[in-house]
Amino acid sequence: MIVRINDVPAPVEDADSDQLLWRHGEDDYKTWFSSSSTWDQVQVKHHTVAWSILCFAKEQSH
Repeated sequence: MIVRINDVPAPVEDADSDQLLWRHGEDDYKTWFSSSSTWDQVQVKHHTVAWSILCFAKEQSH
C-alpha cells in the first residue's frame, strides 16, 4: 500500500483548484446533481416478472 501511495505525484501549487463532480454514469461526471442519474446507478436492476402487473397496475381513471 505504501508503494501505491508513493506512486501518486504530490500536488503542485500551480495546479487547478479542486471541483465537485457528480457521477452521472460510467466515466460521465458533471458539475450538477441529478437524482434520476443517481437512482439509475444505485438501484438493483432485475428482469420484469409476470406477476408484477398485479402489484404495479396503473390506476384507472373514472
